[in-house]
Amino acid sequence: MSKLSLFTLSSTFLLNSISFSQDVPITLKDYNLLGSVKSHITTTTVYGVKPEDNFTKKSSQSFNEPGFLIESTYEMGHGVKGASFKFVYNEKNQIIEITDITYDKPFVSLTNLYDASGYITEQTKYNSDGKLDKHFTFIYNDKMEVVLKELRTDPVKNPEKITAKYSYRYNAQSKVFEIVEDWINYKNTSKFSYNAKGKVSEEYYSTTKADADDSETYSQSKTYNEEGWLIGIIYKDKVGKILKQESFVYDHLERLTHHNQLNASGKVVGYTHYSEFDEIADNWTKSATYDSKKMTSSEVRELTYY
Repeated sequence: MSKLSLFTLSSTFLLNSISFSQDVPITLKDYNLLGSVKSHITTTTVYGVKPEDNFTKKSSQSFNEPGFLIESTYEMGHGVKGASFKFVYNEKNQIIEITDITYDKPFVSLTNLYDASGYITEQTKYNSDGKLDKHFTFIYNDKMEVVLKELRTDPVKNPEKITAKYSYRYNAQSKVFEIVEDWINYKNTSKFSYNAKGKVSEEYYSTTKADADDSETYSQSKTYNEEGWLIGIIYKDKVGKILKQESFVYDHLERLTHHNQLNASGKVVGYTHYSEFDEIADNWTKSATYDSKKMTSSEVRELTYY
């Protein structure tokens, strides 16, 4: 079965359960990959109005044998170099260091510290000159669930000044149902509801500014088939008016074949078609994306396996 991926399709819709994930490494499943994949190269061709407007971009990822990402590189097209990173793990397969290798002078961009039980306690981000940029600390409840994350954006000159606080609330199944990101001038709130199988069924997001009486709000509801695969998303504004929709279609081999974009009334205005799959693990190898009139991009994936 070819499952959907958080990174290959959308930024949020695949979160079947919400949990704190600062220390969770990127794995094969996050790239919609099945089997013991060693490397993964995606070449995307973007089609412009004229043939001379077309351009190609590329991303490549490599994984260790347990399936954790160890290097990721992006080429944005038009001669623009994208971001490239290397990941280092401890014996528990938790990220302890990320090195930015985008430019000629690599530098450590992030480090994580864990306690003896494997819980993250600190996270530090660095600038390209090696100076501290941001520092996060983590506070747990008696169930060892992160309930508070504190951000300091000037950890050298003002180490005690907290720039933002992220608070987390959990249900009885230890799934996050509320995240509040509290900054000085605004507050972001995310809320989640789950179905009987523990998958996210409703998501609610709002931003409230300190100098405004109103808030920017939207929500999305998700539906699944009997096997638990995502088949639909409906996006709504703060009064419940439908803004747009998405649908997902699987074939008889349980592979995702179509990811459709729909308008508020349910008319398909664009889609991605996954047309070819490899024989080793049923990972898709070719796809094409269309708007209402033409193909806008195509992708080819090359995979190697352990």
